[in-house]
Amino acid sequence: MTRRRISIMIAATVFIIIFSLVLSSCSIGKAAVSTTAVAATTEKAANTETTAAATTEAKAAIDPIEFGKNYQFSAGDAWMLVQPAVCYVTSVYYALVYDPNTSAYSDTYTYGPFGGTGVVLNPETGIIVTAGHMVDDLTANEYEMKSAILDQYIYDTYPEDYPNLTTEQWNWIYENYKVVGVNVDKPELEVWVQFNTAIANTPEAGNSGYIRAEVKEVSDRNNRDIAILQIAPATGRALSSALLGDSSMAKIGDQLTSIGYPYTADYGVSNTLEPSIFPGTISGKRNVDGAEVLQIAGYAESGSSGGPVIDKEGKIIGIVSFGTDNMLNALRPSNDIKALLTGENKLGQVDTQWRTGLAMYNDKHYTEALKYFSAVLNLSSGHLLAQQYKALAQQNMGSDVPFNG
Repeated sequence: MTRRRISIMIAATVFIIIFSLVLSSCSIGKAAVSTTAVAATTEKAANTETTAAATTEAKAAIDPIEFGKNYQFSAGDAWMLVQPAVCYVTSVYYALVYDPNTSAYSDTYTYGPFGGTGVVLNPETGIIVTAGHMVDDLTANEYEMKSAILDQYIYDTYPEDYPNLTTEQWNWIYENYKVVGVNVDKPELEVWVQFNTAIANTPEAGNSGYIRAEVKEVSDRNNRDIAILQIAPATGRALSSALLGDSSMAKIGDQLTSIGYPYTADYGVSNTLEPSIFPGTISGKRNVDGAEVLQIAGYAESGSSGGPVIDKEGKIIGIVSFGTDNMLNALRPSNDIKALLTGENKLGQVDTQWRTGLAMYNDKHYTEALKYFSAVLNLSSGHLLAQQYKALAQQNMGSDVPFNG
């Protein structure tokens, strides 16, 4: 073999060795790059999983107030959302009688008291709706009111003549005797409301349960029979409220619930009243003096006038106006109330706390429910249902289900 041939073979061998080393180096670099990419991908996946877990946890964390706001109460529970906003309404007229025979004014006489029911529509402004006939006697029932006051005065002042007075003499008395207020030429009206428990009697001096109300708007009994009252909310007695529904959507056969303060001669005048609920059904729609009324087959007694009648969602469909008997009554539609109402119809803080507590209680989150029932009572100490359900929650603490909010 020649020396030149040997040199060529040696050079080829060296080339092959160098080429192999270069290829090996490239493979190692590629492997390193691949390992780094895998590590980066793994880290990104881990970060994605952490973010997803955090998002899931955030979605799972439910705000208690939102829980209460979105809770679907049953039709049987709807009344509990409205009952705290219901109040007992008392109206009474005060008058003096001017006697032409003595040229003197009498002591004070009263016409009433009359009792009915109302419901708060705005807890911030103290707006309440009730039946118009609770406050319209000066315009829609003046003859009867004046006659009743004069009858009592003549009986007290001329007891011997009273039994023998003729119709002509009574007509003369009506025309010549004056029935006036202390500072005005007509009897003076006072309107009072009581929340939670109530007494169906003349307001007592010094009784803090009575809250004086001002009449803001009236459509009397001969028209829509709706009155708007206003009271001043007080510290420790924050108001609950209720929302008006759309009465145009009410259909014959709809199941409704009325809330009010019914009383009878045997129960109510000297006994404590609490709001009562009664089921009913829309049995017809009628036109009375040019205004539509909803006819409801359901119980209503004296004291129920002006009381709210609600649908299965707790919205007010109408208020009790009059009845042909205790089991067939007429409602003034909620849309008529809206037409008379000048301010906003809204719920308030008490309603939010109460709704949340009740939702927690229904789902057996008793520990959480207690917090909200206590909050309600801090705002409104006389809240009957909050008192009752706070006691029930305490009794059921042994079966408490933690709220994972």
